[in-house]
Amino acid sequence: MQRGLIVLLFLVLAGCVKNQVVDSTPQLPGGTFANFSPHVKQDLLNNISAWVNSKGCSSYETQDTKYIKSDGDLLVDDYKRLRQGVLHETWVISYCGTISTLGLVVTPDGAGGTWVSIAEQ
Repeated sequence: MQRGLIVLLFLVLAGCVKNQVVDSTPQLPGGTFANFSPHVKQDLLNNISAWVNSKGCSSYETQDTKYIKSDGDLLVDDYKRLRQGVLHETWVISYCGTISTLGLVVTPDGAGGTWVSIAEQ
């Protein structure tokens, strides 16, 4: 009887956390929306990494982030993927001895990911 109760408790707890998204990356400095959405965070980190690589550097460090505005209401699904709205942020990064401020525009792609536009300011 006790074993059945333990199994039932496990199944209930597993059901409660099935929609939880685990974010294994550290919190970013500043006020970025990405700290709320692991999917947006990963998309931003990947796109900034590619941008830094295009500058001939292999790594960067995020110094600061700032939410600027959204075009429309930002809507996320149960998995914290951006589904609606366009997000505007600035990030200050350092790479290869350079400090740059990047303007980021994040648009949902309709499939749970995002398109990221990066402009150096």
